[in-house]
Amino acid sequence: MKHPDRFVSELTFVPSNLTIQQLKEYASSNSVGIATLTEKSELVSVASDIYKRTGNPPSFLQSKIDAVNDSFSRVTLAYETLGDPSKRRMYDLTGEWGEEVEFVPLREGGRADMGDREEAERVRER
Repeated sequence: MKHPDRFVSELTFVPSNLTIQQLKEYASSNSVGIATLTEKSELVSVASDIYKRTGNPPSFLQSKIDAVNDSFSRVTLAYETLGDPSKRRMYDLTGEWGEEVEFVPLREGGRADMGDREEAERVRER
């Protein structure tokens, strides 16, 4: 897994690198009429103007950006969870990444005070 900063060239909006179809879809998704445009250079210019105005990349590029950020955030959460002894212990007990779950220690005699039946069932399912 590469760091998101290493995807800069792949995730940067460069209209001239898009196909004519992608440029047309981007323009139409931003309610810009392109019926009179015939040259790719005109579509690139329109796409550049749209991006300057809205700051929103095409949906396919936004999907890639979201996927990379999501993957990196999950790796970061796992690293933080496994690196912190208390979070690691909580993960070992509950299977939840990065969530603080109240842990009830065993009472004398080895019995736990589970309290909530639904919570006990959720823990058993894991």
